[in-house]
Amino acid sequence: MKYVKLAAIFLAIPVICYFVLRSAMSDMDVAWGHALKKNNISPDRIPALAVVCQNFSTVTELKLASICTPYTDAELFRNVAIFTAVGTVSFSLLVMVAGFVCKANRHLLLRLFRPGFVVSNLVVATLLIVQAVLISETIRCSSWNSADTADVYFYFVLFGLIALVGVFLTVKPLFRTARKAQSTVIGQVLSVSDYPALWQFVGDLAQTVGSDLPHNLVVGLTPAFFVTEADVHCIGGTVTGRTMYLSVPLCRILTVEELSAVIAHELGHFRGEDTAFSLRFYPIYRGAVESLNGVSEAVTQINDFTRYIPINAIKLIGIMGSLTLLPSVFMISYFLECFSGAESAVSRDREIAADAVAAKTSGSANIATALVKLHAYTGMWDQLSVVMRDGLSVGHVNVGDERYDAPQFFSNVSELYAMTVAQCAEPRSLDGLDAKTIPHPTDSHPPLSIRLDALGQSLFAIRSGALNVSPNPSAHEVIDNCDDLEGRLSLIEQALVGPERAATS
Repeated sequence: MKYVKLAAIFLAIPVICYFVLRSAMSDMDVAWGHALKKNNISPDRIPALAVVCQNFSTVTELKLASICTPYTDAELFRNVAIFTAVGTVSFSLLVMVAGFVCKANRHLLLRLFRPGFVVSNLVVATLLIVQAVLISETIRCSSWNSADTADVYFYFVLFGLIALVGVFLTVKPLFRTARKAQSTVIGQVLSVSDYPALWQFVGDLAQTVGSDLPHNLVVGLTPAFFVTEADVHCIGGTVTGRTMYLSVPLCRILTVEELSAVIAHELGHFRGEDTAFSLRFYPIYRGAVESLNGVSEAVTQINDFTRYIPINAIKLIGIMGSLTLLPSVFMISYFLECFSGAESAVSRDREIAADAVAAKTSGSANIATALVKLHAYTGMWDQLSVVMRDGLSVGHVNVGDERYDAPQFFSNVSELYAMTVAQCAEPRSLDGLDAKTIPHPTDSHPPLSIRLDALGQSLFAIRSGALNVSPNPSAHEVIDNCDDLEGRLSLIEQALVGPERAATS
């Protein structure tokens, strides 16, 4: 059904113009026959109008410009309509094939996606102009026997302006797709001198994995683990280069072996040059998505604006303006859909390869259990953040019959998170995890079920380990002076909530 809709959007105007122009040419042929009969000339003795109009001297001698000019124009734009339809279908098939081929090669995906997206937008912009010319010329050619040409020129100007607006909105997003990937976390950069134990822990794993050490280690409250070569905005400034981010709240619910598996997984991305790929590809991919959202929003805004205009003529112009943007919306959507399969396949292969590195380094059960914990309990951080914001807004927190001072209660948000998870960890909290993915600042991950299958593990087999969210020792003890670090991060978290509290009071 979606392909039928796509074909209808792109072929509607060329097909309609083709048949209208063909009908106009037939009318001219009939008028030519009547003119011959009126002058007692047998049509059998005179060539068809199509042949006569090709002879410039005959047209000049017999003064046939009034009928031959619209006839040859109609024939020309009828052919333009055919080429437009064929070209649009051919390009759509080319995009489909390119998306399919890229599934097996991420380097090819990286090379083709941006130029393909640019070309797609330029094709749509060209299509908008061609459609505007087709519509205008179809109206003119079909009005060949009308003495009043004012309406014809009005429509020519109208559709020309609408096409130019559509071209502007279609091409404009191309300049937003080169923004560098970046992420923001509530985290602190840890130096080797101040946190030697953690750096040694990561260094030993890097040597085992066969990966380079990250340039930066950032530990924070944001519930995620990731490595990136994008800029990371954190406490004290922005770090560049290869950065590894560790979430101390999540470390509290992981065993040391599970943290080893997670870090080995992330180091596997460095070894496979995945972070370099993400740095180059995902800003373009997100930019394409933003482009689609921007053009779609323009269509919605035009429709909303014209809905409240009482003048029918202006309302009609607004409706036609929004319709001219539909090819852009559908082409960008179609382009992303064709390449989303390739992106998903690349993402799946990257994550499974990194999971295999973790399994080889720390055991498949440890990485599988860590993945289940991250899928099951990461969302509880958002719930705790809401409670923290509300508690700080009133200055206290009620727990049962007890009332606590809010700043003191949230003095170590990381520890509080681990306690919250421990209270909620039960078998039913693992239900329905198979289809979930882990949020990541620069790309997407495959569902948990695919990753567990690749590890040779099942949710049922590792259930007991996944429910062990209060391990002793927990992975947070790998971090030097972790309690002090958590306290500083918690104070910063409270300070960030403070302005919002003032705004809501």
